[in-house]
Amino acid sequence: MRKFWSSKDVELIKDMRKKGFHSKDIAKNFEVSTNALDMKIKKLAKKGKIKVKKWIRDDNYTFKNISKENLIKGVLMWWCEGTKPSENNTSVEFVNSDPVLIWHFLNFLRKLNINEKKIRLKLKIDLKEENKAQKFWCKILNVPMSSFNKSSPFSGNGISKRRLKYGTLTLKYSSKKLLMDLVSKWKEIMEKGLPKNMEDSKYEIKG
Repeated sequence: MRKFWSSKDVELIKDMRKKGFHSKDIAKNFEVSTNALDMKIKKLAKKGKIKVKKWIRDDNYTFKNISKENLIKGVLMWWCEGTKPSENNTSVEFVNSDPVLIWHFLNFLRKLNINEKKIRLKLKIDLKEENKAQKFWCKILNVPMSSFNKSSPFSGNGISKRRLKYGTLTLKYSSKKLLMDLVSKWKEIMEKGLPKNMEDSKYEIKG
């Protein structure tokens, strides 16, 4: 454990957090464990020297007020372009470069009455265009700039960069419960009317 943290260390921690660096990346920079860094951040927060966002855990969404048409559209979009449940994934994620498709999926989540403070966005883009692209997505999706995590650099060729001038966006909503509910809805929609020999054979996913 690091025994001494200078004022410069504290300012660097603040700066890296403001830029969207994750705790593990900041800890690596100081050559300490993530737990050691988190303990320091908690101490700074108690002294009022740093702000810590409260982790939002509530999942008060509901499928009761969404039409069948919008439910089918939303679930199909998620299945085609979203990440699926796994040991390392406990969030609903949707990845695309098409603003229209991203807007429709976020609109679907909003119809479920999700807690929008849990929405996190991450761009894969030419970092020279990062700020411009973030402003574009904020305007299109009506979300605050604070929703963005640190962007990843795009390594494609010049043609690809021009085609994806606003980057590829990952929309993330942390909720294992919603993730598994989407799996259940998918199974209900796609298995209806299937021959018995196909039931639970193609769409079964272990949570």
